[in-house]
Amino acid sequence: MNKKSLSWLLVSTLILSASTFAFAEEVKSPNNIAETTIAETKTSVDFTGVSIKLSLKDAIKRMQTQGIDAEAAELNKKADQAIAAGYSESARRLYKELQKSDGLSEIIRSSGESVIQQKVSKLTRDFAQANVENNYKADMNRIESDTINLYYNILQAQDSLKAAEDHFKTQKTILNNVQKKFDLGVAAKIDLQSAKTGLATAETGVLEAKIALDNLKMAFNIRLGYPLMQSIAFTDRLETLEMPSVTLDKAIANAKANRMEIKRAKLDVETKAILLDHLQYTVSKTSSTYLNEKVSYMRYEQNLKNQPLEIEKEIRKKYMELQEAKAQLQTEKDTAALAKEKYRLAMISYDAGLKTLTDVQSEEISKFEAEMNLAKAIANYDLAVYAYQYAQGVGTERISL
Repeated sequence: MNKKSLSWLLVSTLILSASTFAFAEEVKSPNNIAETTIAETKTSVDFTGVSIKLSLKDAIKRMQTQGIDAEAAELNKKADQAIAAGYSESARRLYKELQKSDGLSEIIRSSGESVIQQKVSKLTRDFAQANVENNYKADMNRIESDTINLYYNILQAQDSLKAAEDHFKTQKTILNNVQKKFDLGVAAKIDLQSAKTGLATAETGVLEAKIALDNLKMAFNIRLGYPLMQSIAFTDRLETLEMPSVTLDKAIANAKANRMEIKRAKLDVETKAILLDHLQYTVSKTSSTYLNEKVSYMRYEQNLKNQPLEIEKEIRKKYMELQEAKAQLQTEKDTAALAKEKYRLAMISYDAGLKTLTDVQSEEISKFEAEMNLAKAIANYDLAVYAYQYAQGVGTERISL
């Protein structure tokens, strides 16, 4: 070997040694990186006050009895009661007018509008009186449904944060293990850098999950009438509800018997029939006025005919969505269990030198994503159960009386 080559070798060795030393100084205490714990990763949000323990049942009760939603429901009920009372007064007044007359035929001739109004008032009065409570129940169902969705959003966000924290801890373990292997000379520098990047990414994920949860908590506090930054301990957890025992046929029958859309459509047909019947005595049946009203009446009839079909379609759709959510939930459970086992085996293989760090990180990320998807699947399934149940009663939408 000539002097020039020897000199170059010495220089290269010194550069390599210096680089190795510098890198060792940079990573010799990986725990300093790993110990940037999630507890120290703070957002600008701090919830205060004595923590209030709140179950889903308690949250629903509060929403239905306090705050703007409950107040709106009470005002709606009073307005419906006033409408029903107004119809009753109108019907009584018109009935007294009829009693003073010489007979119905005379009233039709001299005061046909009063007769029509009396008939329509009686129909609308009876309908209003029969459905004041149903409308109020629909309002309560809507409030309950909204509360369930808010609460479940919190539960899912909490589970997502936990999954992100577990992901962070796992990445920390991976980094520490890689550091030990690197110190022993059996891990490459690129593996160490990859582990550091994985930990940093996981830490960002924790921060993002925290921010998402904090935003949902603030929105929840506003909706339920708590101080914005009130600390709430949500005592329920994401748990799979029992599959409804009501058969599809029974659910359809329940909906057709209870849903107010059908009752409202029937009232529209009956009132329109009264008006059309009266109109034939005042204008020709061949006149455009009469024919237009008849077309309008036929449309109401068509709507009454279609309403049960629309409701049956809705129930069938919700039933299929429930079955789909159930199947998806089982898939996500199986996927999560498989992902957990694959990650465990990947760690064993990595320690034995049979897999790369990239393989391990890939399996760990798959496990993390599977846990997130499972939480979402549980929430979706439970909400599908509630939706299927609501649709069989008066529903969640009030109707005009």
